[in-house]
Amino acid sequence: MTQEELHTDAPKPGTLGRRVYDGLVRMLADTDAYPPGTKLPPYRTLSRQYGVAYGIVSAAMKALESQGRVCIRNPHGVHVSGADYRPVPPKAVLIAMAVRARIADGTFQPDVPLVPMLAKEFQVARSTVTCALSPLIDEGLLVVRHGLGTYVQHPQTPGHGPRDRATSGAGTERLDGAYQPSGAGESARTCSATAADRYANIRPADAERLRARAAGQ
Repeated sequence: MTQEELHTDAPKPGTLGRRVYDGLVRMLADTDAYPPGTKLPPYRTLSRQYGVAYGIVSAAMKALESQGRVCIRNPHGVHVSGADYRPVPPKAVLIAMAVRARIADGTFQPDVPLVPMLAKEFQVARSTVTCALSPLIDEGLLVVRHGLGTYVQHPQTPGHGPRDRATSGAGTERLDGAYQPSGAGESARTCSATAADRYANIRPADAERLRARAAGQ
């Protein structure tokens, strides 16, 4: 039994998926051409190369990811994993780390709206910034001002705790100051939780370096 057959998530022998999987394994074995951190060809290129559907390539790549051989990072593509490669965290996580560090060192002051500034700096949609700032609002580091935006919490401002602005179950105040039905903000609160846990041990000082690396992709 080969090493690949020991992985239960590998496609079954004799299938198109296994043919693609074996081809990708041989590709990764060429460490001179594909060292850790190298970006692999796009799925559509591999689909044409192997003469199979896009989904078959995707399934084979997910099997390799589950084995720790590759790292799938949409929309940045698939990179070869290895001791010398550390994937860049999602931008929502980078934004949260950067904001936390800048609040700590005094770079961000109260009374400056953060969402438009961060969206421009990180070149992302405002919804991505909103998602990134959600846990910081819950912690009381930021405050949402109705109709104005999201700001750094003033340390002397009383009465502003974690964000939970539900009123009689009717609705909540959105991060951008607008009103939305009750429960509609739950996805914004949790959309980056898994990624945030994954990168929770990254030092705040590394946030800017990671942000610059992500911006260069």
